[in-house]
Amino acid sequence: MILQNFRTLRIHRQRRDGVENPAGGAGRRLWLLSRALCRYKVFPLLDDQNAAKRMAALDLRITEWSPYGDTARLVYDDGKRIGVWIWDRAGVDEQIAAAGFRPERITVLPETALQMRGQHGLRHVQCFDGSEGQYWIDGLMVASRWWPAPPDDAEWVRFQRAAGVPPEAALESAGVPELLPELPRPWVTGSTLRAGRGSFRTGPAYLALGAAYLLVIGVYLGQSVTNRISVASIESDLETATHDALPRAGERNEALTALDSVRRLKALTPYPSQIELWAKVSGVLPRNGTKVTDWNYQAGQLEFTVSAPSGVDAPNYIKAFQAVPGFGNVSADHAGSDKVLKVKLKVAAQ
Repeated sequence: MILQNFRTLRIHRQRRDGVENPAGGAGRRLWLLSRALCRYKVFPLLDDQNAAKRMAALDLRITEWSPYGDTARLVYDDGKRIGVWIWDRAGVDEQIAAAGFRPERITVLPETALQMRGQHGLRHVQCFDGSEGQYWIDGLMVASRWWPAPPDDAEWVRFQRAAGVPPEAALESAGVPELLPELPRPWVTGSTLRAGRGSFRTGPAYLALGAAYLLVIGVYLGQSVTNRISVASIESDLETATHDALPRAGERNEALTALDSVRRLKALTPYPSQIELWAKVSGVLPRNGTKVTDWNYQAGQLEFTVSAPSGVDAPNYIKAFQAVPGFGNVSADHAGSDKVLKVKLKVAAQ
């Protein structure tokens, strides 16, 4: 069931305080989630042509990131990075069932899927609940933050720093959130097939491991004698599905092997990457020409030099870096000038 085939969407909108159900209509149903009920993050795409290995690596990252016991997700990539929305599948399924529908027959998407897709730059968007700050690069939302109420200027600046927005593209104020017209069709497409922990595959065609086998069995087990399908027909179709599923079984084994390799590799490198640390450090620095030099990072120990056009206050920098999650034992001393500061700190393992 693909969204492009929907003629008229009957949209159920789930907000924090309840569900708004459509009145009447005869088209396919779409369950749209408030941004407040989703999480969003961008991951780099594993540099490997094997789709099973890429998905195994992504599965691992999502498992580490997700706070939910049963995670549903929507994946979109631009060939270099992967944008992932996740939500509590059990909680959403409960709401769908309470509305009188079978969760496996309802396509669930974040409300962003029916907003006009961004292309490049910042925007502040009105949501079902609260508002969302978005930063887009070449049609991919590379950073997102949701607020229950529009952010003040300081919160907006912090969002831009965390998103890595360059100074020439930065905005001093979020302003009034923009109310975007709802699209007649989602710009992100997905399938109602729910594999593993519940995923919707988008972008390039990912392998749905065992999907053909699970689909046929699920359909036939859900049908009764009144469906007028003979036992012989079922057995024939199951035989065909089993034959078609054999290549998928091999792909599943590949994925499990790749996942094990990724886990062992991660155990060897328990600390955050250089890029993650650079983003955290850059987020603390003022945008007045201050820059980092002499960067040295090994085995959880980070040392770098801060150079500023005006004097740098060591106690203030120690306090600022100590407040960054994952940073500890921060020390800082001037190095030959009150404009140069040598900073040392301990990075916590993930």
